Amino acid sequence: MFSELLKSEPRQYKPKSSFSKSLIFFFGYIPRKKAKAPKPTRPKPDFNSEYTLELLEKIQQQISQLPSLQKNAFFNHPMFGHLNLKKTLAFLPIHTRHHLKIIRDIKKAV
Repeated sequence: MFSELLKSEPRQYKPKSSFSKSLIFFFGYIPRKKAKAPKPTRPKPDFNSEYTLELLEKIQQQISQLPSLQKNAFFNHPMFGHLNLKKTLAFLPIHTRHHLKIIRDIKKAV
């Protein structure tokens, strides 16, 4: 997500409107459904703690560069299309809460 924001060409930003996107951003909630994670976001077979720490370090470096981005730097979300910097930052806590709920549900089930 952050690497896409950093690499994006703001002049190519094209927002996409949809009813579901509007609802999710308004209520700050993603309904549960069965969906596969996009391939680039799936864990690698050699996923380990060392790799995780490397990723965290890379993400911290990318986050430190966000204030220098233009407002129409964008991330291409698989469902919502282009999310500019402001929308991407608004989406992060919504998406995080969604995954934390999934984790809580899994923990309850085991």
